Amino acid sequence: WRKRDSCSPAHPRTGVWSNSWNFLQMFIRITWEHKRTLSCGPDQRVHIHFSSALSQRPFSVRAFPRLPLRPEVPDEVWLGAVSDTPAPAIISSSRSGFIGRVWSVRSDTVEINGAMVERDQLIHPGAVVIIAVDDLDRVLLIRQYRHPIAMMMFEPPAGLLDVDGEAAHVTAARELAEESGYTAHTWHVLVDFFNSPGGSSEAIRVFLARDLAELPGGRELTGEAEEAFLPRVWIPLDEAAELVLDGALGSPSAVVGVLAAKAARARGWETLRPVDAPWPVREHLMRERRVHFGA
Repeated sequence: WRKRDSCSPAHPRTGVWSNSWNFLQMFIRITWEHKRTLSCGPDQRVHIHFSSALSQRPFSVRAFPRLPLRPEVPDEVWLGAVSDTPAPAIISSSRSGFIGRVWSVRSDTVEINGAMVERDQLIHPGAVVIIAVDDLDRVLLIRQYRHPIAMMMFEPPAGLLDVDGEAAHVTAARELAEESGYTAHTWHVLVDFFNSPGGSSEAIRVFLARDLAELPGGRELTGEAEEAFLPRVWIPLDEAAELVLDGALGSPSAVVGVLAAKAARARGWETLRPVDAPWPVREHLMRERRVHFGA
């Protein structure tokens, strides 16, 4: 609070506060509703005298330094549990802007915090990523062209969840074989994440594959274009993590998968989940029509 000339002869009975909306509201309320008066004492305090029947006992309010108060603005501090939760907003209308083989684009008119706005979103089928770690603690990466950014990227094997009804771990085993020519005897869920939730519904589940074996004859050449030629490399997990932190590896699947694998290994792999662990986020997206299954 900033008190100004509160006890000067020109203001013998009232105090003047600047930059204090809260005190102004209190001043008006106590003056007009309860007919209270203000006076100053020699101790430089403001004495508020009650004439209301509620109380006849005066009390004092010391002049405090000014506080950054914002009237009627909610406190933006979260006190609840820290966990992502479903919270569908009310959609008043939707229109399709594009429907493709892999994904679609939809525009929703939606109510968010009392405001009606339009939001464009990419409706994605979802994907799986496989962090394959061999007996020498090396992680498998493949080199693949990514046209939207015009770059060759080192990434772990991955694939779209574009087969309706196929379990995520089944897709993961198929993609590991198709893209690397390896199978795995031991599978776990490593981590789940959203690739770009501000504009896309793509949800990704990352699996950890161990106890690897190479397929007889190697990788079956089933892909075309970007997938026709997929050179692979085995990198020690610690070195792969350094490459991520140095900026040499920037694929989201590599960044999330490699760092999650290193963190899980440091905890003795105790954070791993069963290969068929529930994926409630995926179920939520299905219910909210945020999963694309082709044109």
